[in-house]
Amino acid sequence: MSEGENDLLSVSQAASDARKIQRLKQMQRIATCLLAVMVAVLLACVAWQAQHPWLGWVRAFAEAGTVGAVADWYAVVALFRRPFGLPIAHTAIIAENQARIAESLGSFVETNFLTPELIIGRLIEHNAAGALGVWLAEPVNSRAVGDVVADSLPRLFDGIDEADAARFFEHVAAPQLRTLDVSRAASEILKVLTEGDHHQPLLERGLAGFEAWLSTNVDLIKAKFSEASKYTPAPFDAWIVRKFVDGIVALLHEVAARPDHELRYQFDKAVQDLALQLRTSAVYRRFGHRLTRECIRYFQREGYAYRLLVAARERVNADINGKESVVRGMVAAVLTALA
Repeated sequence: MSEGENDLLSVSQAASDARKIQRLKQMQRIATCLLAVMVAVLLACVAWQAQHPWLGWVRAFAEAGTVGAVADWYAVVALFRRPFGLPIAHTAIIAENQARIAESLGSFVETNFLTPELIIGRLIEHNAAGALGVWLAEPVNSRAVGDVVADSLPRLFDGIDEADAARFFEHVAAPQLRTLDVSRAASEILKVLTEGDHHQPLLERGLAGFEAWLSTNVDLIKAKFSEASKYTPAPFDAWIVRKFVDGIVALLHEVAARPDHELRYQFDKAVQDLALQLRTSAVYRRFGHRLTRECIRYFQREGYAYRLLVAARERVNADINGKESVVRGMVAAVLTALA
């Protein structure tokens, strides 16, 4: 290698070293700034936590960040030199034991990590996702994690005030609701109901309700029929109304007793046609958007965000403190399904 090439290599190496030193100083400045931010956040939380109890969460985060940063600083400094030049025991570890550490570390890595067979075997044998799934699949484990999550919910709700609830609704919930296609959502709900025949019980409830209404309002029907038929005797009117009501009731019983009744098929077709109209009609889509906007305005005007927050807080607290907690069961079921 010529003298010119050596000079060029030396210049390139010096430039590379200068860039490394510059990056190191930049990282040091960033770390110092982050530590200063953590300390500032911690002091702010200490000052205002009494007025805002939810700052306890932020304070815990800031305390952990501050303690971790100081501990990391001391640990790193103690490895390479003596902190502040003080002759503290067990410091400047690498500087005083560099040769021995390098030899031991090289031997350890070569023997335990760098053989191809060992690396491939370890990678094949380890399945972190499978291990976590097996652990969560145990009802005891998923229930324990679910209890921890459920127990944290009341504290989470307690840290939310009326202003937070209003801001959440205004900036998070309301924009999503404005983009919601209510008509298509209703269509999908009807589709799910019809595909699983879950709409037939609704028809049966409607038939039973209509029968009860007829039986209760027979006299009203007779009176209205007599008003419309002024030239027929009252007993004749009553007989006609009674026959009419009995016929309708018999038809309702027939529909309820026969799953293959023609009226059931007509009801199926009507529901399917309505689902199609909700999914494709621009009129229904505009109506859904208008209804959504009116609901949002009413929600904002009446202050229902805070009411829902209070109701949710009460329901969650009552459920979690109860013997058969639905929330705990739902969280555990979600974790089991995830596993």
